[in-house]
Amino acid sequence: MTNVFPLILWNCMITFSGCSTVRVSQAYRPETDFSDLKTYRWQPIEEDIRGDAPMDDPLRDEHVRNDVERNLYSLGFRRETAAKPDVSIDCKYTV
Repeated sequence: MTNVFPLILWNCMITFSGCSTVRVSQAYRPETDFSDLKTYRWQPIEEDIRGDAPMDDPLRDEHVRNDVERNLYSLGFRRETAAKPDVSIDCKYTV
């Protein structure tokens, strides 16, 4: 029994260290008033094929965009397709 405990502890440590949080990087002035911004549009997607399966996953792009749009919608933003939007969105990530 004493030989099994260190093995279980080691497995737990490895498992929990693999669960890292998502880091988001953003920059803006805290005094900036965003209340006038109501519409957004996505910047065109740059086709940057790297030959790396995790990075070239179109399903991941769709999930990221859906999550961003869901959050923007909950904040009162609406997607603009015809006129000039208040905000242009570009998303870059690494795996």
